[in-house]
Parts: sequence; C-alpha cells; structure tokens
Amino acid sequence: MAPYLSSSTPQDLAVRTYTYGLLAGDGSRPVHLELVRPAGTTLEVDLPRTGYPVTRSYRANRDTVIEGNIGYLRLDSFSERNAAAFVGEALARLADTDGLIVDVRLNGGGSSWPGYRLLTILMDTAFAGNTQWVIMPDPLFRARDTTPRTVTLEQDMYSPDDSIHYRRPVVVLASAMTFSAAEDFVSAFAALNRGSIIGEATAGSTGQPYSFRLPGDGSARVRTKHDRMVDGRDFIGVGVQPDIVVQPTIADIAAGRDPVLEAAIREIHNRK
Repeated sequence: MAPYLSSSTPQDLAVRTYTYGLLAGDGSRPVHLELVRPAGTTLEVDLPRTGYPVTRSYRANRDTVIEGNIGYLRLDSFSERNAAAFVGEALARLADTDGLIVDVRLNGGGSSWPGYRLLTILMDTAFAGNTQWVIMPDPLFRARDTTPRTVTLEQDMYSPDDSIHYRRPVVVLASAMTFSAAEDFVSAFAALNRGSIIGEATAGSTGQPYSFRLPGDGSARVRTKHDRMVDGRDFIGVGVQPDIVVQPTIADIAAGRDPVLEAAIREIHNRK
C-alpha cells in the first residue's frame, strides 16, 4: 500500500499508511489484522474498510485548566466554521492561567485564520505571515519550453488583538499529523519565537492542495503554492522541527500516559 500513497516526508507517509490508508479500499473486503499486545500475546481481528462502526470520534476543539493553573487548548480542526471564534472565546476563559499549552497534534488543517487569530492574541507586536509564491501557467512559456513564471504573493500582515492579549508562557504540541493550515500556525509560531514546540516534526506539506481523480478510481493531490517561514526556513518536504523532541512509546500508549503533555507541563513550570 505504502508505495501508492502520496506524501511529502517519511513521517507523513507513516501516518497515512497506518491511519488514513490502512482501512481504505473495497468496502466489501474486510482487512484481516494480527495485532500484538504489549504482553506479547496476539489478537486476530477483521475490520471493515469503511464506516468505522466500532469507533467514535476523538477529535475536538476544547479548552480546560489543568494542574498548576495551566491552560490547555486542544485544537484538532481548523475546518470548523466557528474555529476562529472558539479560539477567542477559549483564550478569554484561560486569561488568568499561569501558562498555556496549545495542542495541534491531531489537527489536519482547514482555514489558516484560526491559527493566525490565536497568534494575534499571543503577540504584542504586528507580525507577517508566511512567504508564498506560485508558478503561473503560461501557454507562451510552455510553447517556447522556457522557465515558468514565478509570482510572489502579497505577504499577509497581522496586528495584535486590542481586546484580549495573553502574555504568559506558551508551548505548542505538534506531531506528524499536524498538517496544512495547522502547519501554517506552527511554522509562524516557530518563526516568532513566542515559545517552545514540543513533540515531533510536522507533516511537512502545505500550500493549497489541488485534488484530481486518477484512472482505476484512484486520486491524488499536489500543492499549488510554496510556503516558507517568515525567517526564511523551509518546512515543505521537511516538517517544522520541535524544540524539544518527545516521542510516545508503545508502553506509554498502553499505560495511558502522554509524555508530550507531561513535557509541556514541565516546560511551562520552568518558564514561570
């Protein structure tokens, strides 16, 4: 399966192989899996390729206060219609906390505005968005077999929010499932030096994907523009690299531990 999955980085390919792609295919033909438990025993199961009837959605945008008066803002999606409004409401609720953890480890993207909306609350000075450029289709250049024309898009500028501003320490949790618009947020956060990024490298792909069908009922996506951090660093094909690398182990997952969140809590306490 893996050779037929589109991806931009090894970590993105692993995510697609073992999550999105694992149960894809003919819905009438279940997938037979042999699973190894932590104790070494095996379990054989047949899982349907579509529908996921025995699972429930674990994705959510929510906020809460955890130990040590630390605000925890979990943003699993920027595609919700009210995502940007939720960010403002959540930060108002978390205004009196002593530190903030923003968790985008499961955020596959959507609109870039919710992420930049959050940055307007975290920053006290104006800042620029990522630099972006596109290759413009031009029949004349194609006919002459010359280099296509590259056009740099106007760089977006953002001003601090006048109504609410969060000045306490902030850390961002990221993973290989952090994708697209969520990567726009993480890359901008990294370039602004507002706090630490903890976890794993992001997927390394953004830039307004164009989807199209392939023969044999396949499909593919290609990016239509190139993004780069404000400070000039590339993250497409690489991923935004964390300041503190933390990778959950099988033992962590089996025990219900979240070492990434634990590391974030320690980082906030260290920066108080």
